Amino acid sequence: MSQRPPVFEKRKSPRSLAALPLEYGPINSNKSRPGHTVDISEGGVMVALPEQIGVGEKVRLKISFSIGPELHSISTTGKAVWWIPKREETGHHRYGLEFEDISSEDLEKLRSFLTNFGDG
Repeated sequence: MSQRPPVFEKRKSPRSLAALPLEYGPINSNKSRPGHTVDISEGGVMVALPEQIGVGEKVRLKISFSIGPELHSISTTGKAVWWIPKREETGHHRYGLEFEDISSEDLEKLRSFLTNFGDG
C-alpha cells in the first residue's frame, strides 16, 4: 500500500470560518451591494456574492464584525483569484479574494478580530 504525501497549506495565513456581512463594489464606483464572507484571514477572504465578477477583477470591500461589544469594519480592495459558479441552493457565487490595499489600522483590527474570534 502506498503512502500519501503530506499535504501542505498553501496559504500564508490560516483561515477562520466566519459569516460576516460585507459590502462590495467596483473600484471606480460608489455603488455597492451586500454579500457575506465564508472564511477570512489576514491575507484574504472567501466571499459569497449574488453576481459574477471576473477572476483577476478588483473590488472594494467593507467587512463588518464585532470585537467584544464593539462593532468594527475594515475597508480594503480585493482581487478575485478563483471562482466557484452560483449554486442553486444558495443563489451565490463564491470567490477567493486576496487583499490588496489594507491600511495598517484596518489590518490591526482584523488581526484583533481573528485572535479573539470564537472566544465568546
